[in-house]
Amino acid sequence: MNGQRDEEARSLASITEATAEALAAVERAGFAEVSMGLMAAGPERRDAAPYCLVAQLSGVRAFAATPPTGP
Repeated sequence: MNGQRDEEARSLASITEATAEALAAVERAGFAEVSMGLMAAGPERRDAAPYCLVAQLSGVRAFAATPPTGP
């Protein structure tokens, strides 16, 4: 990492967004339950697992706060 912004870089915020999007897709497909493993923000990231878990739980919260989209 040379201090320059990498347009391909990922952050913990991407875990939040990906989790919410994945749960919405599962809901649209008509499923009532999902099993999801712990996500990481990318191969160059070395965030500790607890931070990734918090980001993922934030995505669950964002999904739960969004009204259902219907059938």
